[in-house]
Amino acid sequence: MGNLTVNVLGISGAHRKNRNSSFMVQEALRSAEKVKDVKTEFIELSDFKIEYCQHCNKCIFTADDPDRKGGGGCIIKDDMQNIYPMLEKADGIILGSPVYVSNVSARMKTFMDRLRPLAFKGTFGFKVGGAVSVALLPFGGQEVTNNIMLGAFHIVEGITVTGMATGGAGYSGPPLGPRGAEDDGKNIAVKNDSYAMTSAMMVGRKVAETAKVIKYGIEALGSEFEEMCSVYHFPLKPKEWKNWDIGLL
Repeated sequence: MGNLTVNVLGISGAHRKNRNSSFMVQEALRSAEKVKDVKTEFIELSDFKIEYCQHCNKCIFTADDPDRKGGGGCIIKDDMQNIYPMLEKADGIILGSPVYVSNVSARMKTFMDRLRPLAFKGTFGFKVGGAVSVALLPFGGQEVTNNIMLGAFHIVEGITVTGMATGGAGYSGPPLGPRGAEDDGKNIAVKNDSYAMTSAMMVGRKVAETAKVIKYGIEALGSEFEEMCSVYHFPLKPKEWKNWDIGLL
């Protein structure tokens, strides 16, 4: 078996580019790159126009389903169409968000809602996800926010890891740095939080290592992997939906 490239994608859901949340995600990616044969990519959701999920459920059904015309993908044609291929390519995914009222940013929430088309294709079944977050205060909702991102990844059938506690948790307010309204756009306060940097490093390392183990395991299994995973994993063929007792859809 030759060397396999393991791809880890980092995604910042911050509204402000190149600030603390982005730094946390990139710190995790720097750690991931220290694992042999791991390559990373980073994107900011603020660079993309992403519309709200309409929950029309067209994405649930495969394109060849004669009773559900228009299935097999998202009907909203926006910048998520550029992100979907990145997600399909990735073996590991690290999500990062600032804390907004003990929750993820609106950008991150909208992004997570739009993951359903890939979930129903079975895309995330053996992908590894981790999370990092930044708040103004040392205890400002980071654990809740990380668990929301990990929970979303879990719901779309992904495999979640944490590295430390719930993942990477940082803070960026006084005395480390200015409040958001006073941000000069230059000082990255969270890098002065040693716990944040350590926890982000552990997230990146854990995502990369786990993704590598899974990718090599799939390669070693060969055809047995397809046979083993053809019983209940998405995507389901039209005739299989009746076995899931969801005829009402």
